[in-house]
Amino acid sequence: MAKAPPQFFTLSDGRKIPSVGLGTVSRCRAGTCLGSSTELVRACRNHCERKGELPSSTLNVNRADAVPPKPLKTLPPSSPIQFTTATPPAHLPSTSHASASIATVAVQARRGRQGGRDRDQGESSRVADGGIELWPVTWHTTRPPPHETSTPFHRPSRLPTHLKSFANAQAGYRHIDCAWAYGNEAEVGQGIKASGIPREELWITSKLFELHHHPEHVPLAIKDTLKNLGVEYLDLYLLHWNVDAPEGVLPQFEHVKTAPNGKRLLDVPLSDNVLPTWRAMEKLVDEGLVKSIGISNFNIHRTKDLLKEARIKPVANQVELSIQCPQFELVDWLHKKDILPQGYSPLGGTDGEALRNNEQIKKIAEKHGVEGANVLISWLVYRGINPLPKSVTPKRIENNLKLVTLSDEEINSINELAKSTPPKRVCDQSDLYEPYYDIYQEKDPKYNDKVQAQSD
Repeated sequence: MAKAPPQFFTLSDGRKIPSVGLGTVSRCRAGTCLGSSTELVRACRNHCERKGELPSSTLNVNRADAVPPKPLKTLPPSSPIQFTTATPPAHLPSTSHASASIATVAVQARRGRQGGRDRDQGESSRVADGGIELWPVTWHTTRPPPHETSTPFHRPSRLPTHLKSFANAQAGYRHIDCAWAYGNEAEVGQGIKASGIPREELWITSKLFELHHHPEHVPLAIKDTLKNLGVEYLDLYLLHWNVDAPEGVLPQFEHVKTAPNGKRLLDVPLSDNVLPTWRAMEKLVDEGLVKSIGISNFNIHRTKDLLKEARIKPVANQVELSIQCPQFELVDWLHKKDILPQGYSPLGGTDGEALRNNEQIKKIAEKHGVEGANVLISWLVYRGINPLPKSVTPKRIENNLKLVTLSDEEINSINELAKSTPPKRVCDQSDLYEPYYDIYQEKDPKYNDKVQAQSD
């Protein structure tokens, strides 16, 4: 008999994270374009740069291989947010019905639009150092602007009425995954307050951005995050990227240092050696400002370097994980090191539609009476990954939380499907910096994950 997917992942300091979470959408620096990283760049280049609203040097991503932009849609100001869930979905555990979608509420609180949230399913499994057990479902948030790229976006009408009712009616959401870089922490804080959920019942994650890696900047960054969120501590604080682009002034993007070509000026020594930054993050644990610390976008080689010197080892590594970017070697290695793999973009980008809509996935979904997204998210959970699916529509947000019980045969068939095509990333910021910095080292003959996994 097939075993149900785990409801919780447990870190070694005894606390829980939901096994599924909701991923994020991003906004451009002009605050006018919304979408995933690559979609945002395409749309922003077509909209903001064309209109002179935003120089290309300040985009979230600056990939040379970006495909031509899709046309932007401008939503009418009168479009209301529509929340019609009077009772919790049937697939939510009854014990979770008192919880709320804080991330969605939080993002709506400021501009009246939707960010995200999520919930859980299954049973607990121990994963990472520090004993923290995290709920299987997470919310991954962003601060939304007025334009839309690839997905619908909801407007601010009647926000106060919907804010609290949505927080209380939608059940099962306790983990918020946000970041300073998303520009929405104040909104998230408003959502936390509006939800009425006690702080001790929430798991709140945020991230130290690459502009703030200098040791003297770290305490300033966390204090800014805590102030915006309206909380006294974080449950998890992640090193967002393994690169450092010193800003010089906190906490404003406008002061980022740029090279003559407009790209972010890289601090190479601090990027090659993140230990000084990590030491400053360890002090945050000592001071009680954060309970656990982790990393994001680290490959095996760079994680090994950190583990050699870390006094407090990272409890999680949030990386891109999907059927089009499965990263089998990295995930298996992280499990061996008791580090929880968290997966953003778990459904892949628009380039991954062929795999997502594969007949094999459709057949499995039809068998279980769910959508392909549920199959792919469940597959990640079975791999011991905490996925963070992204959406801006309430229906998809709710649906993404529904896990299904997969057989070993179904799991293995999806594994083989994932291996059948060359891996492809949605997000690679290597070309955003000057000098160019190979973040993932995938083509490096010595430091790629396949070689590094075998050498340990």
